[in-house]
Amino acid sequence: MTNLLSCPLEVLVIIASAIDPDDLPSFRLANSRLCECSIDFFAEQLIDRRFVLSPYSLQGLVDLTAHPVFGPRVRSVALAAHQLKPEHDTCHDGHSREAAAKQSRFIDTGHHVRMLSDALSNLDRYHVIPTLGVFQDISDTPATGGTIQWRHMGYGYDELYTTEPVRFRVQSVPEDVIDAWLSASDHAGIPIKRFLVHLGWYKETETAPRWNITKQDKLDHQIRKLLLNESDSELGRPIINIKPGIDLTIAFETGHTAPLSVLDIKDADRSLRLLAVSVSSHEGGKPALDDHTFGTLAEAVYQEHFRSITIEHCFVDSTLIGLLRAHARTLRHLDLDCNNYIEGPASRGIDLLTFMYNELTLDSLRIKCIAFIDGDARTIERRVEYGFLWHGSDINHGLVGLISSLLERPPDPSDDLTMIYS
Repeated sequence: MTNLLSCPLEVLVIIASAIDPDDLPSFRLANSRLCECSIDFFAEQLIDRRFVLSPYSLQGLVDLTAHPVFGPRVRSVALAAHQLKPEHDTCHDGHSREAAAKQSRFIDTGHHVRMLSDALSNLDRYHVIPTLGVFQDISDTPATGGTIQWRHMGYGYDELYTTEPVRFRVQSVPEDVIDAWLSASDHAGIPIKRFLVHLGWYKETETAPRWNITKQDKLDHQIRKLLLNESDSELGRPIINIKPGIDLTIAFETGHTAPLSVLDIKDADRSLRLLAVSVSSHEGGKPALDDHTFGTLAEAVYQEHFRSITIEHCFVDSTLIGLLRAHARTLRHLDLDCNNYIEGPASRGIDLLTFMYNELTLDSLRIKCIAFIDGDARTIERRVEYGFLWHGSDINHGLVGLISSLLERPPDPSDDLTMIYS
């Protein structure tokens, strides 16, 4: 009978490629030859890693980034937003007090910053520009009855907590995590190029105010420090812009099964992408592009000059016109993908289309689908499956056709869209 280890290396590599990712660690521990043949597949599992603020966890980060095979594969590193409350808190049991004291000393001495700095230096040696970030590891919302639920576990979470902590033993301090990344960046002399803020969000009620950046003053301050430049204008009102050279993603989780709500800014191509974010004056129970949700960042988005904007699976109304108008001078690519237009009747969609015809100079326009919804009844009045992608001079011809379809009549070459818009 042929022994597995007697197979040629090429065969072992094929076998390793078929192993379930969850079983790869055990497969690698079985034998040094199996470990060798599966190293590339195992490295693929280490591209995006999460950690907690503890000596054990961050030592794992330093070791990972220093590894000659695994280090160059790392693409993102995120730290948990939650920390244990001070060890003197009466809610702690014996283990929790000890763990809280250990974590508190680790942070107060600044050792966590030095370890993060070492990790950044390791990645820099491999010419890796990672996405750094903070993530909401625990859900504690009215939907869960006020009980702790672990949504995402960082490496070393079980070593820090041992058992799942009960409510009140932890606190969410994403602003401290951002501050740690800023300090580590300064200490290592390596600027932050990409940053991810991944937090929880739920609809505001009388007993549970919705989670957002504005109501977390310290978090809003740290985001401004990380991402924004402020300068005085001639009118005395500060001008707020996003710092050049930084890619930013803010993602809100609105439920266990709901898609993420995402604001994504890419510096290289000056692009903005909104996914499941309301660009509307109507209260839709979702994160909205306003200062109530995004704090000072919302104002900065309106003052940037994007070349490309994607609006995807969003509730929109005439507020979207204001956003597009703010970027009309530089906007060249617009993608409207499966959005709900809340300003019925459907003929009101003409306002948006004629604005695009009259005020935008686009190189490309994609309109996949728009559902026109009665703003009060929230019923779909009309759903138009477009699926069009136009370039150059075809854009205006296409817009004329769409407007005619909303008017439910054939397009007329004599249509004066300026008159329709006014």
